[in-house]
Amino acid sequence: MFSHTVDVPQLTGLRAVAASMVLFLHLSQFHGHYLESYLVVVDQGFLGVDIFFVLSGYIISHVYGSDFLRFSGSKYGIFLWRRVARLYPVHIATLLGLIAMVTARGLLDTNFWTVDQIPRHMLMLNAWTPEVSWNIPAWSISAEMLAYILFPIFVFALLRPDSLIVPIIVVAALVAWFQVSIGEQGIALSYHGWPAAARIGCEFALGTVMFRIGRDLPVSKYWDGLAAIFFVAIFLVPAVTLKVIAIACFVLAIAKSDGVVKSILSTRMAVYLGVISYSIYMVHFPIIKLILKTKEVLGIEATGAIENVLLVCLFALVVIGIASGLYHLVEAPGRRWLRKIEASFRGNATS
Repeated sequence: MFSHTVDVPQLTGLRAVAASMVLFLHLSQFHGHYLESYLVVVDQGFLGVDIFFVLSGYIISHVYGSDFLRFSGSKYGIFLWRRVARLYPVHIATLLGLIAMVTARGLLDTNFWTVDQIPRHMLMLNAWTPEVSWNIPAWSISAEMLAYILFPIFVFALLRPDSLIVPIIVVAALVAWFQVSIGEQGIALSYHGWPAAARIGCEFALGTVMFRIGRDLPVSKYWDGLAAIFFVAIFLVPAVTLKVIAIACFVLAIAKSDGVVKSILSTRMAVYLGVISYSIYMVHFPIIKLILKTKEVLGIEATGAIENVLLVCLFALVVIGIASGLYHLVEAPGRRWLRKIEASFRGNATS
């Protein structure tokens, strides 16, 4: 049904970097903000989501783009089913875990633990509500699902045209829309409604265009230098539009690297953390809530910089350990089960 594509292991390793940025930012926010003061990559860790969005556009185009140049309803249906198989098991597992935690504490219908929002989360519509609720980081999964639904349009507008003129015009328009949509609230608060739609639309499109540009470019160790320059630029340039463009160029440079950067991001540890990065991202918010409650019950309080930084590192390891279990017990088996259902559908369709 779909053509085979060559794996790009360093992009899997890059997913670990993006997940770690978000994880350490959120842990630091509850532990004195010390890491944010010391490390700009943590202070702007919310940009890990934007790296994910650009990566998603690049990788989805790499895996499925050529097949969608000739669109068919059956391909589209299987593509969407596979995306649901990728996202849904962990999404539901973390949501159910949060519901159980909140119910046990008697906090239903308080703060952002409202029962009426659960159906929206079950349908992955939580980014399109006036306020965030439940597993807050899951807003980005809702946004990703929108990009997957619209993927044929991205292919038609960005991959199919013979010239780069049309794709560049489309991306420029989306970048401008994003800049206008976020207004004064900034990129970090663009996680629901039109700002979230503009964020995923702009960045997914940038990833798609970078894939198109990079298709005919040779891999080389010289991309490492560009990757380093663009990575620094992500955190230093002031304008939001320049940040997302720097992220897109950074992803392209990583994808074409054949030097030290590729070696580091392709190590067994980096790739494994990249493989479980979705579980890390989805489970870290519930676990942080659990950690804070446990600290309160046990009376654990750290006041100094060293103690707080050590606690952040310790709790990051706890999150990663739990995420590893979630991947092996829920994410991977759930995906395999849903893919078996897909295979049975395809078998029935051809019989």
